Amino acid sequence: MADIISARDAHHHFARVLTEVAAGKEYIVTRNGVPVARISPERRPEGRRQLTQKQEQALADSLAWLRRGWKLGIARYHRDNLYDDAREKSGKVRRGNAAP
Repeated sequence: MADIISARDAHHHFARVLTEVAAGKEYIVTRNGVPVARISPERRPEGRRQLTQKQEQALADSLAWLRRGWKLGIARYHRDNLYDDAREKSGKVRRGNAAP
């Protein structure tokens, strides 16, 4: 059963109301004691929205691209190598533990 909350209380405590709705609670909002709106969770109780077959395929394709990466035609660099190259160009010598 939905809890009843006045429009004023819903306004003043909106963040808390949304948190509770996301957890599955439902509210009926009243104005001057008359019900005017219902706030209910959008997602199913199990917490995962149902994707269409086309959306599932798009998600799978996107995840595959992310796992594979993009071929940019450039060599891979480690951060330290980039700094070493910049130091060599500027003539500054690295202090401390020098990498080979």
